[in-house]
Parts: sequence; C-alpha cells; structure tokens
Amino acid sequence: MKRIIKHFLILSFFLQIVSCKNEKTYDNKNEKLNISLNESKMIKEILNKQLKKGAKQYINEAGVELPQSDIEMDELEACMESESFLLSSNNFKTLTEIEFSNKIKLIFDRTIDFKSEKKLIFVNYFDVCDRKLNLSPVNNIDNKGIYISKTNKMIFDFHYLPEIIDYKSEYPKLYEEEKKYLKSFKNKNGSDCSTEYWYEITDLDSDRKINNQITINRNKYLFNDNNQSFIWLQKNDKYFLESLVKIFGYVKDKQLLEFVLNNQKFINNSNLEDISSLLWHKTCDKKLVFHKETLDLINEKKNKTEYFIFLNDEYLRFIDKSELPISQKAEIIANILNFIALNSEENLAFSNMGSFAQNFDGGRKTEGKYSKEFIKHNFYNLKNFKKQWEDAKVDGDGVAYPGNIE
Repeated sequence: MKRIIKHFLILSFFLQIVSCKNEKTYDNKNEKLNISLNESKMIKEILNKQLKKGAKQYINEAGVELPQSDIEMDELEACMESESFLLSSNNFKTLTEIEFSNKIKLIFDRTIDFKSEKKLIFVNYFDVCDRKLNLSPVNNIDNKGIYISKTNKMIFDFHYLPEIIDYKSEYPKLYEEEKKYLKSFKNKNGSDCSTEYWYEITDLDSDRKINNQITINRNKYLFNDNNQSFIWLQKNDKYFLESLVKIFGYVKDKQLLEFVLNNQKFINNSNLEDISSLLWHKTCDKKLVFHKETLDLINEKKNKTEYFIFLNDEYLRFIDKSELPISQKAEIIANILNFIALNSEENLAFSNMGSFAQNFDGGRKTEGKYSKEFIKHNFYNLKNFKKQWEDAKVDGDGVAYPGNIE
C-alpha cells in the first residue's frame, strides 16, 4: 500500500511539473503572439500614413521636388521591426548580447550598452565619430549611414515601408485606397503641387527586392559568417564592403580585405588619400591604427616589388608632406620601411630605406626629425628596424655617398 501511495505521489508531482511547463509555454507563445500583433498593427498604421503622404511631392510650375521631411521615430521603429521579421523568416541566427556587442565593437568600433534605454544607434559614413541619432533623410551626398538595432541585434538602412513591404499583396485594402488619393494640392505658399504615389513608381518591386536582399545578406555575412552572403554582396553591394575597410578600418577579415584591395587601383593611384584608407586609420580619440594586414596581403602578390617601389617612392613622399603630426607620420613611415626591408631582396631594401634616410632625414650626419621620433618610440619594437635604420643612415641611397667613404 505504501508503495502505491509513493508511486501516486511521484506521478502527481510529475503531472504538476508538466502542467506548469505547458502553461508557461502557452503563456510565452501568447506573449510572443501579442507582441507580434502589436508590431503588425504599428506597421500597418505607419504604412497607411506613408501611403497617404506619397513617395515624392513636386511644385508643378518649377518641376522641383519638395525636400523630404525628417524621419519620424515611429517610422524608424516600424522599419526596424519589418526588417527584423524579414531576417527571422530568412534563417538569420540572432547573436547573444555579448556576441553582438563584440562584433559591433570589432567592425564599427562602437560600444553597445544593453543597459541603456537607447534602442538604436546611428553609424554615420561621413563622420564615424558622430554619436547623434540622425533622423534626416539619407541622400548619399552629405548624409549617409546605417542603424544598429540593440533590440533586434542587427543593422539596417532606413526605408519607407513601401520600399520593403509588398503592400499590394499584404495590405490590398490600403493599396486600393492609395489609388483614390488626390494628386493635386497647394503648399503653404499657395503654389500648385502634385504627389507621386508609391504605386506609380515603376521600379518599386525590383527596388524592394534589392533593399530586402541587402538587409538579409549584410546581416548574415557580418553576424552569421555566411559565405554565400559575402559573395552576393561582392556583386551587389560593393560600396558597403569597401566602407567596412576604408571608412571603419575593419581589416580583420582577410577575405574582405583581399576583395577591397584587389578592387582598388593601388600602384600609380593619384588619389593617395584612398591608399591611406587601406593602410591606416585614426580612432575617435585620435590614435593611429596601422593596417599591417594590408601589407601582408601585398606581400603575397607576385608583383609585390612594384607595390613596394610605389609605396617608397610615392606614398612615403605623400605622407612626409601631409598635415599629420610628426609622431604619426613617423609611425606610418617606420611600419612601411621596416616591412619592405624584411620582405625584399637585399638591394631593394637597401635602396628604399637608404634613399628615404638620405632625402627626408638629413643624411648620415644629421639626426633628423624621423630619427628623433624612431628613437623616442624605441623604433616601435619593429623587428630589426633599429639596425636597418642605422645602416640606412650610414649608407644613404648608395649613389651620393656609397658605403662609409667620406
């Protein structure tokens, strides 16, 4: 009898646990469903508002497009939620808070604080140190950037909802109502104006497809290490990939850096600022970060000697004449000279560093501005650089004063 009672108690306890678990699962599903319904309601309301406003507005007589008004916060949040739905339906794996914050720090050098009430961060392509949440319409001329969603752990461009939602099929009633809206109106100055509605834009379907593919592939590449997405971006979103390296200084992905380097005119490029973006960048606290990773890739090329000659003859001259502080000029020059010397045939290494020492540091008898910086910073702890430089100061370029002959 005791055994039966014992089994009964165990069974009752087990059933209670299962019941609680099922109730909890049901509550979680209901909670998610309610959140989803609320978000869908918000998206529908914002979509309706944007459809009423139209895609573009013009002054009839002048044929001039009226400027877009600033993005409203609810529009930005609706875009964010729509993009999040898109990612979740395309097998995007959401990272943990730690994983996501580490990735954002590595790629964009932005620190994510999940305890902060901020939902969104704006990353400004034209000013990477700008920390304001920009709500001005993107025009790609003086305003361009992406948003980081802390809530959804993703990045996205702002788009008006008709640019990312197939509202004709998903919200057919709104689509039918849109076609009834009046096209003509007067602005506050009394000028006759007209509205171009979203349904009138010829390429909207194809633009929408590209917009959504960009969101999917950027996020799957950066946060899921998806190689297929990386391949897609190479063909369809080259500017974004280049910006990761050349604007944000992200050089830890060898495949990415190699793609950007191979698509960049390097040797004899008259735009040496462009070359600089591959070789170094400054942090927001003005510290210099040298990209040795770029030189490592150059060193793998069959024609690396051509690159080295260009760097020594043209690029170092450019750095010497630049407005950088002498401390940063010296650090860049030291890294390049040392790398070339370590990875060149002896005569080229001798010629390159000796020529620079003679022409830009006062020759053998002068402790020039670069020598002073190199000594001050212990030759940056670069391999063999102290000896390389001291020999170069003695020998020069081997033409004006060969060897140790006075």
